[in-house]
Amino acid sequence: MVEDVKCSVELYRDYDLTPIVDVIFGLPGETVTDKQETLDLVGFMVNKGGRIHSHYFTPLPGTPLEYAVPSPVGKDVNRVMGRLALGGKVTGVWEPDICR
Repeated sequence: MVEDVKCSVELYRDYDLTPIVDVIFGLPGETVTDKQETLDLVGFMVNKGGRIHSHYFTPLPGTPLEYAVPSPVGKDVNRVMGRLALGGKVTGVWEPDICR
């Protein structure tokens, strides 16, 4: 899956298009390793000229994850995403307490 995203980003760049990718943080059961891998992928996409639209996981009624509890995001995610947001590379929400 990650390799598919990377190939897609490369393909967009081959045609001089800007890839815009949605990323969800706080998925239930997300591990520290999962979070780091997501940040690594975000870094790859941004370094290739892509833009990220981030979301914080929200359980939706009527879905299989309706009663799922979001995982905490962590300081590393906040630090990296905050820096990228200040640079205009990411938009959106990556933690529950950010005003929308």
